Amino acid sequence: GWCQMLMGERNSQGRFDLFESPENPRVEWDNGSGFIMRPASVPGSARGPEFAFLWMDESADDEEGTQEWTYLTAIGSLRQTGYPRQFWTTSTPKASAVWLMREFIESPKSGYVHWYANMEDNPHTPEDYKQWLRDVYGDTRLARQELEGHWVNAEGMGFDTFSPMNHVRLPPNVAYSRKMAGVDFGDVNATAIEGFGEYQGRFYGLKEFY
Repeated sequence: GWCQMLMGERNSQGRFDLFESPENPRVEWDNGSGFIMRPASVPGSARGPEFAFLWMDESADDEEGTQEWTYLTAIGSLRQTGYPRQFWTTSTPKASAVWLMREFIESPKSGYVHWYANMEDNPHTPEDYKQWLRDVYGDTRLARQELEGHWVNAEGMGFDTFSPMNHVRLPPNVAYSRKMAGVDFGDVNATAIEGFGEYQGRFYGLKEFY
């Protein structure tokens, strides 16, 4: 995602210059206004200047880590006087982006507004591409997320036919030939530890920490 920040004078019009430097991509107008673009994967990129407006795009993207720190840093820089000091973010919903759900859906602060937008409402998407997406996603929870813009529960998405009643059994009360544990310390998501025991060539899940 990208964090884009506007600073400068009102009614910015006239000539502008585009600087496409990889280190500091920006647009500058003759009247002193500036539009600065920063990678949201680098939280410190929003530090320093005072901004009038902020916009984060694809803020649920967590391939390089959560963007929550960039959001918190950027909000702290939104303090230029004489402006509404507004913040916008656009993104496809993603269940792992817990901070977005918390900040804008479950317990939004005063003045926070949330809109849904779905694929069907986009007049610029070709109809044949829309139909291809409908065929690919079908009637699934991912379709509700990717095409309809809804927040969906991630639980069970990996195995849509998974049923605890049919697929979960209590581990046998036996002497296991060996026991082991696997750990995911978590970065974007929570820490998880799974304990397993081996009995007659099968592994059984015995304990879980999440």
